[in-house]
Amino acid sequence: MTKENTEDQPFHMSLSWVTFPFVYKGHQIIAQASTWSGQSRIWLDDEVVSMQRSFSLSDDHTISLPDGEQMTVRLAHNWHLFLFAEAYVDGERIYSSKAASQKSQLKTVGFLFLIGLVAGVLSYPLGKIVGRFLHDVMSVSF
Repeated sequence: MTKENTEDQPFHMSLSWVTFPFVYKGHQIIAQASTWSGQSRIWLDDEVVSMQRSFSLSDDHTISLPDGEQMTVRLAHNWHLFLFAEAYVDGERIYSSKAASQKSQLKTVGFLFLIGLVAGVLSYPLGKIVGRFLHDVMSVSF
């Protein structure tokens, strides 16, 4: 892979993972970052070769390729505005891609707001019913 075709590579975003697939010297490499748990993992030819769980701004994974080369794959985010993946071999960047996460985050915030709204609407009448019941039970004298 040359530097000319490393920018704006495709990525896949789901509700729980952002996936950055690329090929280097005939080997399929997939870098994945969880959108919820802080977990990241690197796949090499359909096998997980590195896994980390961290809530830091970046995770570096160093993996060994079958021919003995060492590759460093960095998964990082820029204050939750976008997530990016970079891969380096011998200090040279061989892959770079970023995934904008603003739409995903707005959906998540909207979904959580909706859950809170529904919980609040349902809690108020339920609280009044339970409160009346407890008041009636406590005010009965034996």
